[in-house]
Parts: sequence; structure tokens; C-alpha cells
Amino acid sequence: MKKAWLGFTAVLLLACACPSLPVLTSATPTSEVDEPQPVVEVNYTVIHLHPEDGTLPDQLQDQAPAARARDQRLFVEFTATW
Repeated sequence: MKKAWLGFTAVLLLACACPSLPVLTSATPTSEVDEPQPVVEVNYTVIHLHPEDGTLPDQLQDQAPAARARDQRLFVEFTATW
């Protein structure tokens, strides 16, 4: 019983000696409703190029005018299957 009392007293003294932690409060609710975000229209077209269709420079030269005609920029992304 004496050990339990000493343990309790030690914890109580440490708790009193430590500085208090800041209290976390949640954001205050507002009565205003958030405005909906505008929908951003994505304008892209995925074209898959394959080695059997010709060389890469030739295929890119063929696709560049098509991208400009659609008001898009040509963007190349390489992928691989392992």
C-alpha cells in the first residue's frame, strides 16, 4: 500500500510541475454557407502510340497538328509494362 501511495504522489507532483498543454479548440461554426467551387473543364485527349505504327518522331509529327486543331498542347508520357 505504501508503494502505491508513493507512486500516486509522484505522478501527482509531476503533473503539477509540468506546464499545461494548450487546449485544442475546433473551428467556430459559421452561419454562412461556403460558395461552391467552379468546375474546371479538363480538355485532353489520350492517344496511345505503338512501335508497330512507325517511329516515335514520325508519330509525334503526325499528332502535333491534330492537337493544335483541338486547341490542345502535345504532351508525351512514357509508360512501360514490366
